[in-house]
Amino acid sequence: MEYHLIDSTGRNLQFPVPFSQYEIKQSANNKTINVLNYGEITWFGDRKLKECSLSNFFPSKQYSFCQVSIWNMQDYIGFIEKIIDTKKPCRFVITETSINFACTIEDFTYGEKDGTGDVYFTINLKEYRSV
Repeated sequence: MEYHLIDSTGRNLQFPVPFSQYEIKQSANNKTINVLNYGEITWFGDRKLKECSLSNFFPSKQYSFCQVSIWNMQDYIGFIEKIIDTKKPCRFVITETSINFACTIEDFTYGEKDGTGDVYFTINLKEYRSV
């Protein structure tokens, strides 16, 4: 599987190191209502926006497990920060799955932690639906 983040101009960041796991959160605005002389019932609500949180690292050198040639470290960070700054949705795609949706970057945290020069990150994505 390949993991891609595509900006509004079509520029593609393929994450060089595959994620060990991913999880998509999908929920609905269902309500529980108490009906007199009957009890609780579920009132179905509309679907909420999908959410996805991913953690991994951007490699500082070309490891054997990298799926593509690596970029300069600042290019990875700059790509994601530019998406945030443009205030336009991007697209998140995982090949070999049905996951392909427009999204916003809700949070992006990164930093070094082990002296290798690799930059570890967590990125939180939220589905974008145009009005």
